[in-house]
Amino acid sequence: DVIIDRHPLSDESTSCIKVEAGKTIFRQGDQGDGMYLVLEGEVEICHESGDERSRIAVLGANDFFGEMALLTGSPRSSTVVALSNVKLAHLKLTDFLNTVSSKPELGLFIIQTLISRLRATNSAIHDPLRCANMVRQVVPPKFTRRSRIRMAVISLASCGGCAASLLQDPSKLGQLTDIVEISYCPMLMDAEQLGEVDLALIDGVVRLKDEEEKLLDARAKSRFLVAWGSCAAIGGIPSLANDLELEELVAETYSQALDPLAYYLSGAETQSSDIYLKQGSALLRKARKVDDFVRVDYFVPGCPPSVALLLDVVKELRGQQEGRETRRMVCSECPRKPKKVELEQVGLYPKIDWDPRQCLVSSGCICLGFATRGGCDAICPKGGLPCWGCRGPSQGTLGKINQGDYYEEIVLKGVVQRTNQPEDSLKPVLRQLRHKGCGALGFETNFVKDGSRLR
Repeated sequence: DVIIDRHPLSDESTSCIKVEAGKTIFRQGDQGDGMYLVLEGEVEICHESGDERSRIAVLGANDFFGEMALLTGSPRSSTVVALSNVKLAHLKLTDFLNTVSSKPELGLFIIQTLISRLRATNSAIHDPLRCANMVRQVVPPKFTRRSRIRMAVISLASCGGCAASLLQDPSKLGQLTDIVEISYCPMLMDAEQLGEVDLALIDGVVRLKDEEEKLLDARAKSRFLVAWGSCAAIGGIPSLANDLELEELVAETYSQALDPLAYYLSGAETQSSDIYLKQGSALLRKARKVDDFVRVDYFVPGCPPSVALLLDVVKELRGQQEGRETRRMVCSECPRKPKKVELEQVGLYPKIDWDPRQCLVSSGCICLGFATRGGCDAICPKGGLPCWGCRGPSQGTLGKINQGDYYEEIVLKGVVQRTNQPEDSLKPVLRQLRHKGCGALGFETNFVKDGSRLR
């Protein structure tokens, strides 16, 4: 059942163990004598309570387990069983210390993985529904390059543009469906029930109570969850409604309309809008983004994001390095060239007679491409529209924010530098931009600061 040999990457003191499918590698409560690196195959991590056994995780190549007993000397906290024929590198404490001494990147990798597992566990225990499904979610199994990933697209309160964007580029959609099986997407198919999936794509905000329940269900049935588009990631245009109280929002929406339904909902006579608000599809008091309710594994902002960005996420899940490309700023993808010119004033909107080869900022228009995350192929500036930051901050901008700078200050300094205009003349323009619903200018309270989850 168990064969000892040497792994070519291990040192002389490290054993390589082969275990047949179905065999137990160690049991919960056993005294630990080392940790294991998975070289080939898959293992199941289980927790045993009496006669019941619960799955905690499935680990594959390049994962590791047994590190708690190695580092603390405590008994094994779980049982590990080979799901397939597996090949493991077995490291005792002396082996581990020697290996980390010669290859410190191994120690860093283990620390990063432990932090990721702890973060996922801490996040899961605050949500009863997700806690019930934490067995599958805490340490999700990795896919292989041959894996065909089952994906669901779930739309909440949105315009539908993010889901429709999947159909925009037939060639990219073909590349996606070669490696992804779309099992649920109301816009594309008639499937009525969401089943178990590997990847859940969520677009829109949570505006209704039943949308909150739909989101919780999607998190419980998926191994990875993606906030797809600016509304899901930042709040987007629907979050502009948060400037009004809920009762004011209903009155503002329906009181000016002339049709009978709007007249009833506005509470114009004897009927109260509370009747509407208390129905089964009642509005929540605020429009909320996805990570206000559940753990999000990847954020892919954009209005809408391109299928190419989704392909990057899928490739990364399958272990293909193409999905780890660092996104530069929008300006690096824009063919327009800056020019040194004397500007009389700077505004929000371009003129139709502007030179299509000249940078919009150089033409006197506020464009946030220099501070915005790339990946959109600069589609708006190429078409003559300024970038309003729907992809969120670039990696460099995010670094400055994490050091204590404010996004709006960074933008202001950037525009001053590029236009040679005084700050006082630009501040009113940025205020206009904020009031127009520019999500990026308000993202500091709405956006994830962890760049490792941004795509």
